[in-house]
Amino acid sequence: MVGTPLLAENAEGQKLSREEIVELLSGATLYGVYTDGRPDWAEQTAVTGELYDATDEWHDVGRWGTSGDLACYTYWRTMYQYCFDVYENDGQFYFYIPGTDELIAYTYRIDRDEMM
Repeated sequence: MVGTPLLAENAEGQKLSREEIVELLSGATLYGVYTDGRPDWAEQTAVTGELYDATDEWHDVGRWGTSGDLACYTYWRTMYQYCFDVYENDGQFYFYIPGTDELIAYTYRIDRDEMM
């Protein structure tokens, strides 16, 4: 596991608004860690709303967007929508179950130069 996850209640960063989520995540390739031990992940949140798996030759895996101040991801495989409170701290993102301090995943690297 890379880095130390923060609990929302102790986060030094800020909870992002809808506008900040769109501005900061659009077009970014995020590399992260799940807190439950699943393998690391890498996804691109394209400006157009597509979601690409950066570990699988840029395979289109779903859509992303916002609902209120939540970042939401719908994966073609499950057709289920997952939404998260997003916090930013020192340039990295932390994804929490909405309204809780349960951290699901966090980034350790963000690239903005590998646009689809």
